[in-house]
Amino acid sequence: MVTSVVVALVSVSGLLYLLYTRTTGPGQVLREFIEEVEAGDCPGSYALLDPAQRIDPDTWCENLQDLAGQVDSRFSIRRVLLEGDVALVRVANPDGTRAVWRLSRDGRSWQV
Repeated sequence: MVTSVVVALVSVSGLLYLLYTRTTGPGQVLREFIEEVEAGDCPGSYALLDPAQRIDPDTWCENLQDLAGQVDSRFSIRRVLLEGDVALVRVANPDGTRAVWRLSRDGRSWQV
């Protein structure tokens, strides 16, 4: 009995932690994008770019390391403002800096 309760509490705690640390919608896409950039995944990060923001893929890949030094996937989301197919995601970085990211919706997907 006690073991079952402990397993249930650990499972629920893990689920709550996952839900708390991971966002959905534009916030989740932003987090995935920054994680891809930090990992140096050129095709993965490029695929999450809004087509209006895309540059030459080779140029993107050449500059990915510099961009990785400017972002931090450990950010926390402060506010998401949705207006039609545009989302403004305000984040706070662990170093105390703040940023606003603009994402756009293409069908059912968000792009940075």
